[in-house]
Amino acid sequence: MINYKLKVSNLKKSINFYKELGFNIEEVEISQVIARFLDCSLFLYTGEFQSRDDNFVIETLSYKTRIYINCNEDLFNEIVNKENFLKYTKESLSFEWKSVFEVVDLDGYILQFICVRQLEDQRILDLYHDSIKIVNELKKTIVDWDYMQNNGWTIKQELFHLIEEDLCSLASLRMNITSPGQIFNTNVFDHDQRLGNLPINELSITYVLDIFINIRLHMLEILNNGDYMNNYIIVSNKKVYLRNQLQSLATHSLEHLENIRNFI
Repeated sequence: MINYKLKVSNLKKSINFYKELGFNIEEVEISQVIARFLDCSLFLYTGEFQSRDDNFVIETLSYKTRIYINCNEDLFNEIVNKENFLKYTKESLSFEWKSVFEVVDLDGYILQFICVRQLEDQRILDLYHDSIKIVNELKKTIVDWDYMQNNGWTIKQELFHLIEEDLCSLASLRMNITSPGQIFNTNVFDHDQRLGNLPINELSITYVLDIFINIRLHMLEILNNGDYMNNYIIVSNKKVYLRNQLQSLATHSLEHLENIRNFI
């Protein structure tokens, strides 16, 4: 279950909006409701937020207003053809590995419905390796690492975001390979907030990109010498397979790297 807290300007209008989109509404407090859709819960509130200690809640910030909702292909196709969704559409994208449909609510929050397609194991490994080729290419071609892109990030910030993702995922990947079936305890945090606290301007981009490349080369060497894709660890009472972890890392990095490559 993924929980987001969203401060809204008019609770009644927001309730009607989310009901129209098919969310289930549960009243919590006088100035707070929960809108549920699949494994996503939105805490809609005005005034002060009434926190629940037993729930990890992601606070949507001014610079980061996307809410991610995963769904299967049948439900995704139903959503993208639903008239109530279409009139609030912001963007629709399709990749080899996923389709994305974005809807904007009354306060500007972006609901991103995602349908992930499972790739063949060899294709996942190929895509994971492709990111190394692109990073090596960027090292040779980029002159201004502080160039501001149209997504609000500098090239340097976007690359550091990818490196943070790999560093934070390394422990769970290693456990999946060496101790499959075990419970993996993780501290959930906002990668972008952590990134904002790093002295990025003082760090060598070339050195950090080399870390990214070497992490991936190291993982590929291990993966090419064993059959680990069916391994899984337990995270929040759910099985997380190595192939899904690797596909997520590979495709996430490629989306960002292609964005940089297309922009420069």
